Formats: sequence, structure tokens, C-alpha cells
Amino acid sequence: MSIFGDKAADQLKYITTCRLCGKQFTSSPFKVAVIGQNVPPEVIRFVEALQKHLLTHREAIASLQLAIQQYAGYMVTRQFDIQDPQLSRVQEGVRHHLHKMTRKETITDEQITENLLMTPIDDPDLRAGVESLLRDFRDKLQEEGRHAPPKPENSPLVTV
Repeated sequence: MSIFGDKAADQLKYITTCRLCGKQFTSSPFKVAVIGQNVPPEVIRFVEALQKHLLTHREAIASLQLAIQQYAGYMVTRQFDIQDPQLSRVQEGVRHHLHKMTRKETITDEQITENLLMTPIDDPDLRAGVESLLRDFRDKLQEEGRHAPPKPENSPLVTV
């Protein structure tokens, strides 16, 4: 039951818009599934409708299928201690890509500079040192610059 009552919840609608073509899908509020528990049938039906629509976007489907294969391979290989350095680099590349793709926020050099200018640090040498430190922390958290993993050679995640 919603805080607005069941009738109000039944009337509330949300719009999901395809980023590729603008097609809109309408849904009622979902009962949120807890991770590790069964997904409610109405959520499954809605996601299936979105998947069916994606079939009209061939390039997106090809990219999605490749990402699914890579993620599945990553999840499988995470269950093993791997000695092959190339496979480890590929595995790290997939993990890094997932990290970049799912990161909610990014911090730019401009944001660091702007925020640092709002501090009471007057000494230009100290400000430059703090700015360098903040950029290095940002690069470490975002896995960029010298903290980015090495790029793997073009090789499939799983070979037979």
C-alpha cells in the first residue's frame, strides 16, 4: 500500500524513454525487489518489453550481447586463481570498464580548481600542491591517468 493509498498508486505512472529513439514506455510504480530475491513478475514483463524494443536497434543489441558475454566471462573467471597474465589483464579491463560505466559521478580538473579557489588557501605553492594531491586522489578513485589499468591486447576473455 502506498502512502497515498492503493487507488492513488494505481493512477501514478512513470515514463521510461528509449535513449536511442525517444520511444516512451509507461509503467506503474513497481514493488522493489531486494537483491538476491525473486523479481516481481510485473518488473520482468516490463524489462521484457524494453528488451523487445531494443531488438529494433541492431547496433545496440550487438553491443549489449558482447557486453553480456564479457561480463559472464568475467564473473566465471573471478572464481579462479589465474596465472595467465594476458587473461588477468583482459579480466581487469572488463572490471575497469564496468567501473567506468557504473560510476555515478566524475570529477573534472575544472571542478577541483573551482572548489580549491573557494578555500582559504592563499599560498600559491600550497594551493598547487593540494590541487595536485586532489587530482591524484581523483585519478586513483576513477582509475584514470597513471592509475588506469594497462590496456589489454585484443584478445577474447575466454579462449578454448
